Amino acid sequence: MNKVTREDWDQVHQLACDLLNAYEIGEDESDEIRERLLKKLDELQERYGPIPQILSTRADYTGDHEIAIRLLEQALETETGADRVHTVDSLAWRYVEVLETCRSISLVALKLRTLLQEFRQLLKEHPDEYYATQLKELEGRLNGSGTVSGE
Repeated sequence: MNKVTREDWDQVHQLACDLLNAYEIGEDESDEIRERLLKKLDELQERYGPIPQILSTRADYTGDHEIAIRLLEQALETETGADRVHTVDSLAWRYVEVLETCRSISLVALKLRTLLQEFRQLLKEHPDEYYATQLKELEGRLNGSGTVSGE
């Protein structure tokens, strides 16, 4: 397995620092810096192969939890010792994030269902054609996205 040279890794480190600084001061260029960082990781992966150091770093900077999990699982296949423990910890954290996101989405969906039921009940007690149409359109949009089901 090839190890990334200090010089190459310093470039990744500098881009990561630039990205952190952009986030902290709220600069709009953070997406562009993140893309440069991911491109640099692509270059290093072409040069050194899919080694754990590159895979786990890419997982840290991808915006997609599912991709991050796959990258960390791939990194685990070849890691040993302390590096493996760190990657297992990163992977566990990603799973927790995904589960928390799912839980949050489920709570929002539950609240939306409750609000829709309350809105339906209000319209039964106080019929209004305009709001009935609005309710139907809203239910259609929500059902179409798979977020909330009707009665």
